[in-house]
Amino acid sequence: MEQLQCIFDMILKYLPIAVLIGGVYKFYKQHEFNKDIQMGKLQADKELQEHSRVINGILEQQKFDHQRLLAEFSLYAAKVQFTRDYTG
Repeated sequence: MEQLQCIFDMILKYLPIAVLIGGVYKFYKQHEFNKDIQMGKLQADKELQEHSRVINGILEQQKFDHQRLLAEFSLYAAKVQFTRDYTG
């Protein structure tokens, strides 16, 4: 019975040290995990901004092209109307 009491005392004596070491290890691992997530988020944000910039450039080009086509069509329509009016 005395051996059991001695073992129990040793466990109570050294258990807080083991818990502390385990807690520090878990904190370190969580910190690494959070840092990896933060780096991934920053990379994703950069990629999103790059894609947004590219898409906005494409949309601006399409807008310009549509305005140019509309102007050309308006000129063509005016030319057709002019030839109908004066050639008759």
